[in-house]
Amino acid sequence: MKKWKKALLGVGLVVLGLWMALFVLRDGTGPWMDHIQDDARKSQRIEEAWLAEEGGGEELTALVFYPEDRSRSVFSIYRKDRMPLFGWHFRAGGGVPALDEGVAEFTAEGFHERAYVSLNPLGACRAELGNGETVALDPERPFAIVTPCGAVFYDEEGALIESTHYGM
Repeated sequence: MKKWKKALLGVGLVVLGLWMALFVLRDGTGPWMDHIQDDARKSQRIEEAWLAEEGGGEELTALVFYPEDRSRSVFSIYRKDRMPLFGWHFRAGGGVPALDEGVAEFTAEGFHERAYVSLNPLGACRAELGNGETVALDPERPFAIVTPCGAVFYDEEGALIESTHYGM
């Protein structure tokens, strides 16, 4: 009976050790969905006074941060960990010209969703998603949208606003 208990304890310790090694190798757990914005502000040193727009899907979450005067911007893309309980992890962030000048489109290798972020200087008022759904946008506000089916954007006159693609 004692040998059986020792063997069981040994197996349990090995499993625990492997789980801890996986945890460390995968950079621990990421933030939960409710804390992604806080994590982005902290990790990218984004001022608390900056405003934010956030859009999320099942695999990706996109954020755009900007001061009230919209003089500059920063984006953040987070991906959901494939392992349950490991949360969301930072995938990319910073500034790109399309974010301030038009619409930036991000795709992440191995993920099916696309993220669209913009300060909306061209006044996009609607997005038509690849599944036929239409999303109304405020032409005066920045936006972040995540969708698995792609999107095209239009201004108030119906003119197409093209997105600039960035792969990650």
